[in-house]
Amino acid sequence: KPELNKRNSEMNDKMMIGTDEIPVCSGYTIGFSIIESFKMNNPQINDTELIDIKAEQILSLSKYDE
Repeated sequence: KPELNKRNSEMNDKMMIGTDEIPVCSGYTIGFSIIESFKMNNPQINDTELIDIKAEQILSLSKYDE
């Protein structure tokens, strides 16, 4: 969460490339889960509208981390 809006961070690389502790492409899996949770909790928002919502708002409205 602290690196949500950072580009080219070490954590982003670890989440995509993987490490001994983090599986390869974990970032995609987590992102997919967040979007699925968002859609379940906000069925009135369609995919076209979702594109324009900031990442912090998507995470908050997804209730993923609750």
